[in-house]
Amino acid sequence: AEAMVSALLDDSAPASWLRAIVDESGGHPLFLRELVRHAQSGVERNHDSALTLDDALRARVHALDESARTVLELVSLCENPVGPHVIARALDDTRRAVQGQRATAASSSASDVHEALALLTAQRLVRRRGGGDVMCFHDRLRQVVANAIPGEQVAALSELLATALAAEPDASPAQ
Repeated sequence: AEAMVSALLDDSAPASWLRAIVDESGGHPLFLRELVRHAQSGVERNHDSALTLDDALRARVHALDESARTVLELVSLCENPVGPHVIARALDDTRRAVQGQRATAASSSASDVHEALALLTAQRLVRRRGGGDVMCFHDRLRQVVANAIPGEQVAALSELLATALAAEPDASPAQ
């Protein structure tokens, strides 16, 4: 893990960050990369300040465009893999509820979700399971994203997800 961090960190980073990144990441390659990216982003200018994985993940999510962030938030509220069509249905309902707009054609939301999921997958924030269902790349990421959503928004998004899931022909309470 230390060799990987050394290879990824630039020479301007203090030596103390090497140990902090290895410790905070627990040696997990995804988390090592996230912490290095965060350290090099200029956010942590004070070399004595702590590099935390939660801060790194929140900064990464905050940098996403609104569409991708909303899709990631919806995925993060699902503890189990979920079909992209469920996310698209919830996104349609979210647009109507949050923005007060009439959602355009369902294919527009499906296209938006497809684009957002392609981006999120490429950035290793979401992964696909068999059958095309999606989930957060790691449970720690899911927890950080879900915990960053304001309470009233969690309730609204959860209700929209529940409605979208209930509309599924094979809906089960476990989802």
